[in-house]
Amino acid sequence: MPERLYAATLLRRTAAVTLDRLQRPVRELHDVHDATVAFGQTHIERGSNPLARVVGWLFGFPPAGRRLPTVITVLAARGAEIWHRRFRNHPILTHLEPATSPGVIVERFRFGVTFELQVIERAGALRFKVLGMRVCGVPMPAWVWPLLNAEERAERGGFAFDIDIALRGCGRLIRYRGWVRPY
Repeated sequence: MPERLYAATLLRRTAAVTLDRLQRPVRELHDVHDATVAFGQTHIERGSNPLARVVGWLFGFPPAGRRLPTVITVLAARGAEIWHRRFRNHPILTHLEPATSPGVIVERFRFGVTFELQVIERAGALRFKVLGMRVCGVPMPAWVWPLLNAEERAERGGFAFDIDIALRGCGRLIRYRGWVRPY
């Protein structure tokens, strides 16, 4: 058997959730020891507010569309995970790693933007709550944090996701919802 980069996956080591309670498709995408690739499709809605467009551009959010071909690749990398999401030909790359608090992970975006996310298991699905935000290591006040409504669940035998991100006073930045199945 090939050597693995680490024995326990990111959520098994850091989150308060018991992965064994998660629905199988959700557990499989979050319990990656080396790498996995999943294929499906996504519907994307983008905010129309000028500030939402600028923030979406800075974060590299994909354009709006329906039934976009989607590929999610998860790589386990020395105690962290790299999530590469590709919507049609538009990639988003983030790094997930353990936070210092139990039940919390850190998601790193480009330009030094990081979010501390509480991971919550509810009825076999995962939900995420923003607990903090930093830009280049500097903590941001709570009024700057995005409003996140995010759920990952099993649906029709696949991994379904519904991620809705908004800003106070600005409205929706992006909502992407869809499904993937591991290859």
